[in-house]
Amino acid sequence: MNKILAVSALIAAVTAALHVFAGGAEIAAPLLASTLDAEPKNVLYAVWHMASIVLVLSAIALIVGACLSTHKPLVTSYYSFQCYG
Repeated sequence: MNKILAVSALIAAVTAALHVFAGGAEIAAPLLASTLDAEPKNVLYAVWHMASIVLVLSAIALIVGACLSTHKPLVTSYYSFQCYG
């Protein structure tokens, strides 16, 4: 197991959990309760979900890379796409 990727995976998973659970209560709930028009409110809520998905997929990719040394090209490809996509 790659210890650096394992620590990175743990940090990414904690970040994703904080984003989804704590951020949902602090940001998404007040957003949905705001007096914004429906369209911008729904767009912002959709972007919130997209960011959540990216954070979770990043954590999963790091976990795979940490546990399976044969999948390191997969992790590298994922992050290359995220950074330069």
